[in-house]
Amino acid sequence: MIEFAKIVLLCVAAAVAYGVIHDQFTIRVCLEYFTVGHPPIFAHLPTTLHAAAWGVFATWWLGLVLGLLAGLLSRVGSWPKLAAKDLSRPVCKLLAAMAIGSAVAGVVAYGLATRGVVRLFEPFATEILPTHHSPFIACAAAHSVSYLLATFGGLLICTRIPYLRWKAAKR
Repeated sequence: MIEFAKIVLLCVAAAVAYGVIHDQFTIRVCLEYFTVGHPPIFAHLPTTLHAAAWGVFATWWLGLVLGLLAGLLSRVGSWPKLAAKDLSRPVCKLLAAMAIGSAVAGVVAYGLATRGVVRLFEPFATEILPTHHSPFIACAAAHSVSYLLATFGGLLICTRIPYLRWKAAKR
């Protein structure tokens, strides 16, 4: 049971740490992504804390869901069990892929937005200064790709767990 909790904690901590760090970058690219593009839950906080609060609020739940799934797949049944340390490397690789994918998506989206290929829709288009449209779009793309990669990458890790346990049982 302790190892199950460690796996869940690993996934939640990784998700939250990534969210906090990611949001520290994106809030500095476009403050309006947080102040206009999000509900005003943390609007009273200074910029750095505002981003940190959103980083926690927006990510803990995905880390929990994936952690519970990974924990169950790693610990239930008669095959050799995986521990949190067995999942730390795949989780770190996923975080790196998310960071790279997010950065690429942000740069590409910014380029497309500055060329007018991608535009903001209402109500954001009128609520945000035109000079901030491209950074807003870049942040939206970076966040969307992070969530997409986190979800599919986390599920990929989870689908690999039974294979690793089966392989260990065959030895």
